[in-house]
Amino acid sequence: MRKEPVSGFSPTPGCIIIICGLLMVVGFLIWAGFTFVRQNRAIDEFTEKTPVEIVPPSVDAAAKEAVIAKLVSIAVAVNAKTEGEISLTADELNTVLALDRFADKKVNTVIRVLKIADGAIHCQISFPLNGFPPGTLRYLNGTLLCHPEIKKDTGLVILTDDIQVPGKVVAEGFLSRYRQEAYLDQMVVGPFRDDEDEQGKEIATVLKAITDVEIKGDQVIIRYVPTQQKK
Repeated sequence: MRKEPVSGFSPTPGCIIIICGLLMVVGFLIWAGFTFVRQNRAIDEFTEKTPVEIVPPSVDAAAKEAVIAKLVSIAVAVNAKTEGEISLTADELNTVLALDRFADKKVNTVIRVLKIADGAIHCQISFPLNGFPPGTLRYLNGTLLCHPEIKKDTGLVILTDDIQVPGKVVAEGFLSRYRQEAYLDQMVVGPFRDDEDEQGKEIATVLKAITDVEIKGDQVIIRYVPTQQKK
């Protein structure tokens, strides 16, 4: 009887590799799930299930016109390449948030400027955050401290310094991510950078051209100096 040749190949090493791969995938999924649950529980510690009502301040037509005049003056300076400077108080910043481009997106119902002091803009916030299970919301209710800054590539940005929740501690990991992703800047200034209509593009050009911004006392000072290089 003729004997069939026996292959020297063994499937055992391949099976071991597949099993090890599956174990790694399962281990990763378990780790990711555990991390997700832990992060969600940490966020639950300083958020609430219901928002705090933020009532936009009453702004009359004269106040709006005065603020618009200031904003237009810095835009004129940018377009003419001449020096320009404006100052904005806390009330005027709230008036800016009451302008149509912000009010239409209801920005002034989740953030309100309380004061400008100690080198920061102090804001009352009630930000909705995605909750768990998916489809639910939780709310970050507290005080956010921020400051304006000039970045070489994007121009004027709003950076978060701290978030304070009465009686609770905001997790450092959440705060670091919030700063890193520049969520506040994306909400307040970002839409103008991405706006495709003519007016939006004009605003974006001015925001990018501004050469200096600082907090001085209880005001934000915005300057355009054509000969000044951005840092």
